[in-house]
Amino acid sequence: MRASTAFSIVLSSTLVFACASEPEQRSTTQSVTDDPLGGPGRKFIDYGLMMYDWIYKISQIYEPTLSTQDLLDMRGRIGALEINVNELRELAKDLAKLIDAVAAESRARDVAEAYAAMKTGLDIIADQPARAADGAEMELLAANTLDQEDFYLFAYFNGTRRFDPRMATPTFIAAVTNWLAARERGNISMNAPMDDRLYGFANRLDWVVAQTRDSVSCSAVQDEIELPCGNNPDSGCTKYACEAHTECWDSVVAEWSYFDRRRTNGHCSSVFTVPAPDKERVEEQRRYAADTNEAVAAAWRKYADAPNFNYALDQPAFQAPDVGFASAQNAVDGRTDGQWLNGSVTHTGEETGAWWWVDLGTVQHIREIRLFNRTDCCSSRLSHYQIHISADSTDGWDGTWAPIVDNSWLEIDDGDGSPRVHPVDTWARWVAVTKTDFGFLSLAEVQVMGD
Repeated sequence: MRASTAFSIVLSSTLVFACASEPEQRSTTQSVTDDPLGGPGRKFIDYGLMMYDWIYKISQIYEPTLSTQDLLDMRGRIGALEINVNELRELAKDLAKLIDAVAAESRARDVAEAYAAMKTGLDIIADQPARAADGAEMELLAANTLDQEDFYLFAYFNGTRRFDPRMATPTFIAAVTNWLAARERGNISMNAPMDDRLYGFANRLDWVVAQTRDSVSCSAVQDEIELPCGNNPDSGCTKYACEAHTECWDSVVAEWSYFDRRRTNGHCSSVFTVPAPDKERVEEQRRYAADTNEAVAAAWRKYADAPNFNYALDQPAFQAPDVGFASAQNAVDGRTDGQWLNGSVTHTGEETGAWWWVDLGTVQHIREIRLFNRTDCCSSRLSHYQIHISADSTDGWDGTWAPIVDNSWLEIDDGDGSPRVHPVDTWARWVAVTKTDFGFLSLAEVQVMGD
């Protein structure tokens, strides 16, 4: 299983476009209090942040699988977008007034179809968990559909191509994230081609973020004005005031926004605050969730980089002292459940140096070793342990063994059942967990991860 994060983009409630270049006359119709996140835009950013938090929590290696209820919850949350699909179609009509009408309608239809495929995939895996692979394929289909430049660059009447991420990005991010979640739900390991596909999705999202950042620019402006002294304009007395503000140009919607208007008495100073890039980043995030999407792309790459194959799963395992129950195989049965009564926890006799081994069968490249502890009680029994490996042992008793993790100093509280995750970079056939003090050794699961 993998750790990932994931995302959102803002869909504005109106689509009013002008020339792609800056106009000669700046519009003054937008108030500094106008909220560009009104209407469906607000719904999309709320949905995106909700999904971002949810997928982050469920995709941590501490909770590596999704329950049926998780999928039902996810389906309900994705359903929050359903009403917005029709809004997208209506907004596309406005969008088509100044840009390629046929393409805009086609894009809206394609986005709606990708959304429908995504929802179908979630329906499949929520109602028929055994068909998780089919559901994941539907999510991948939706993601592949929207991973195209034409969904973000629109032909413009003067021959240029205008960037607008609002139509496709929310569904694209949700589709990729749901694809990963569906694979987690079905315990479907990633492989090299799928990692490459995920890298491609991350590259597309990074490209969207870069285009977004290029679309918003802010600058500080100040103007010195003359004011008459008193009530007599013919008195010859003149005083000065300095009016300043921050103005931001958004080429996506071809609008100016004005912020932080202020007036001070006296001449303008030759030195004044320039808000960029801080103000630009605020606007990029407020309008198009640029920072959030950048974090999602980074999380997708981290997910693709993570080891994706558990070499210990269902391999022969041994423990000593063996008390005849709570078999060593319980730690390689694919279940991380740390509740003793659920029957997936190991248990040795009480001894100094109690140990647990697994034979991977052949020498493998190991990148991470994960120990899942008991969670109902007795978590402290995993205190003071080491992990040893051997590449040349044939039966566990011969060959050369070497420590690769030394936690002989570690004290674990009884209430701390969190997994212990150890990044490594080594080759081995055998992996052993050994206590360095007197006591029992219990493990819920041991995952030996590689590529």
